[in-house]
Amino acid sequence: MRLLKCILALSLFIGVKQWVEVTTKGFCLQKIFAHDLPPNPDWETLPLGSQDFKALKESLDQPFTLLGSGSECFAFLSADGKTVIKFFKLDHARPVYFLKGLLREDHSAYAGTLSNHWMLHTPLISPLETWRDRLLGIREFRITRTFSSLKMAFEELQEETGIVYLHLNPTEDIHQTITLIDANGYQHQVDLDTTRFLVQKCAIPLETHLNELIVTGDLPQAKLAIDSLFELILKRCRKGFADRDFINRNIGYIGNQAIEIDLGSFQRDPSMKNPWAYKKELFFATLELKEWLKSHSPELLTYYEESLNHLIRANYSE
Repeated sequence: MRLLKCILALSLFIGVKQWVEVTTKGFCLQKIFAHDLPPNPDWETLPLGSQDFKALKESLDQPFTLLGSGSECFAFLSADGKTVIKFFKLDHARPVYFLKGLLREDHSAYAGTLSNHWMLHTPLISPLETWRDRLLGIREFRITRTFSSLKMAFEELQEETGIVYLHLNPTEDIHQTITLIDANGYQHQVDLDTTRFLVQKCAIPLETHLNELIVTGDLPQAKLAIDSLFELILKRCRKGFADRDFINRNIGYIGNQAIEIDLGSFQRDPSMKNPWAYKKELFFATLELKEWLKSHSPELLTYYEESLNHLIRANYSE
């Protein structure tokens, strides 16, 4: 009987936890703060000009409603629908850390490279010390990887990503509190100087944008949208950047211009500047789009294939 009660209690706890995750999309304020991460000079970025900074503050002077939750951040949409602000998931108890950090990936060498967490200074017996270092290490590895990618996006890929501002270290010059509205309609006040976030222009997801053009019969604009996607890939390659997560849901459109919505997967790779890399990237990065077009528009699929073949031939012969 006691065992049965324990099982029922555990099941109830897991059920409530999952219900909370679903209804809140996992968001709570504690997850976007990290007091164990001191300022890091590697995360410093050039300040905005006075006019751009003023425009930024004006764009943030409105409520933002939770839009969704990605692998590394929570995204909130402004009331006027023009701006997205993303806050990073910095808490220690993320399931991915346990599933990958303990079972599949060993990034224990990163433990303590960013954080001054008290657990790092607590003597533990083996294997507890190993588990601690693996859990803290994968967190710091992923933060390092994500923040490095974001800095590259802000400094060298603004046009390709729509990023407006990046704030990875605490500051004392914003002097602004933002109102965040969670999935249940509750409001939260956040001091922007104390948090880590990015601001990005709002883009319509790729499949939503193309589907609207298909439904309305505006195939000429849909073809231009596909051209814009190809050009986006080529521009990134020519700048010497790879993206390890180029998929449909990470691409969006501002007007009819394609941008990358997810900014956490960029890697500097000079080999991408080579014409042979254009061929490979154009083909493999758009395979998911090809499959989507098969079931949504045979005419656009034909256009996609003809345009892709032309671009591959033209760029591979450079």
